[in-house]
Amino acid sequence: FFYDYNVSKLYKLIEASEWDKVVDRATARPQEVRTWVIRKEEENLDQIRWKMLPLHVAILFRAPAYVLRALLFPGAATQVDDQDMLPLHLAFRHNPDEEILKMIIQQFPRGVLVLDRKGRRPIEVTQQHVTFSVSFVHFYSESVLLVSALNKHNQKNNYYYNNNNNSNIHSIFVIIIFSLIFIIISYHHCSGTQNEGKIQIQKQIQIQGQDR
Repeated sequence: FFYDYNVSKLYKLIEASEWDKVVDRATARPQEVRTWVIRKEEENLDQIRWKMLPLHVAILFRAPAYVLRALLFPGAATQVDDQDMLPLHLAFRHNPDEEILKMIIQQFPRGVLVLDRKGRRPIEVTQQHVTFSVSFVHFYSESVLLVSALNKHNQKNNYYYNNNNNSNIHSIFVIIIFSLIFIIISYHHCSGTQNEGKIQIQKQIQIQGQDR
């Protein structure tokens, strides 16, 4: 579908934030869930301004988890937009709800280490001062360690992570997670029980020795 002249009804519903209707449409017309929406430059129709699946769009419009679940068809979490950003990149950036993040990571664990066009992993595009629970950080840490171990034992499969032949790259990934836990994470002791157990992942991610 093209945004300017034959955009799908599903996209229009997402744009209008009609969440219950989005779920109904996705159920009734599953082909639209898998169909890319593309917008081209007005002055050069051969050049794409952006392209996104309904899942990408819904994340940008901060759809709730139950809506994204209806749009997360098998393999959807592996699909990148025109900026080489996975749904996980967009979720960390625009809709960092823990249930949503877990749902996307569970479908595509390797996504935690995939780089976008600017060489950023999903967690590196998170807005400042976003807080996550300790349980989520443990889940994320385990995901990174698992993917790092799988990559180490399956180096022939380079499709879904950075095309870098540095033999130390897997060690760097492990350094990232331990730095995330023991250096980057600062615990917040806030008054009241509502904020207990919350942590802030700070934006200054400094990993020494990383070669982009």
